[in-house]
Amino acid sequence: MNVLLSIKPTYVEEIINGSKKYEFRRVIFRAPHEIKKVFIYSSRPVKKIIGTFTIGKIIKGTPNELWNQCSDFGGIGKEGFFNYFKNKQQGFAISIENLEIFPKPIDPYTSITDFKAPQSFCYIDDDLLELLTEKPVDYKEINKNFNEKCGEILRMAVHIEDYFDFFISNYFCAPQDRKTFLLEDLIITTLNFDRKKNIFFKICQEEGIEKSITKDINEKLKFIQSIRNRVAHDAVWSYPDKNEIILQKRKSVTYKRDELIITDDLVKEIDEKRLFCINKISEVHLKISNKSKEQNPDDFW
Repeated sequence: MNVLLSIKPTYVEEIINGSKKYEFRRVIFRAPHEIKKVFIYSSRPVKKIIGTFTIGKIIKGTPNELWNQCSDFGGIGKEGFFNYFKNKQQGFAISIENLEIFPKPIDPYTSITDFKAPQSFCYIDDDLLELLTEKPVDYKEINKNFNEKCGEILRMAVHIEDYFDFFISNYFCAPQDRKTFLLEDLIITTLNFDRKKNIFFKICQEEGIEKSITKDINEKLKFIQSIRNRVAHDAVWSYPDKNEIILQKRKSVTYKRDELIITDDLVKEIDEKRLFCINKISEVHLKISNKSKEQNPDDFW
């Protein structure tokens, strides 16, 4: 026996992302031990069957008991949880295991004659089961690749910041000695990225560094910063029908604006701009250093 379970898209996303491992219900299936698979129907506005899971266990208890046991992986806030179980003496928490996401979500309204979405759940006959059993996508691998790319982007931004730390501390405290590292550790590293960048460009201006150099650095830094900030702060959304994960600015999620897909080409472009920036920062450091040597041969950094 198999079941088609209707779940709101918000909670479907939580299940896919791994933050929701319990599905709460006021009414449970008959003979739960006979349920082989639970098919996930993502309700309005998605209205598609997106994957399956198996039941690990079903916990029965009062709302307070369920909250205490399952809230860490319930994927729902406390207020929403207790509103759902309002005036109910007991409920159920279904443990989600062996989650599988379809390569392409199934539109039951075009695939199944006279389909009617269940209010809560319905049982699936053999004909419907045959239609729904497709090979799942390895969504864990997609999620892993996404996280690795995001981590690489953040690492590259930090690498540039390290070069700013070195440049500024050595400019103000030269020749390099213990005080140079104290300056970097106690003051420079406490500044945010924009502040360090502005100090760097002010030094370049004071030292007569060509504007074309600082302009090129600034343009590439703006691009890297914009992507880095989105990786750090955007909302993450999964699209099983496209086998991809995208970033959206939080204020634009409702309207599906400003989507960003983290691709290999994007990571490569950021890496190229990173290398350009650190090479130019090093060149500026060397140029100022050589200038100081010429002017003060006995006291240079």
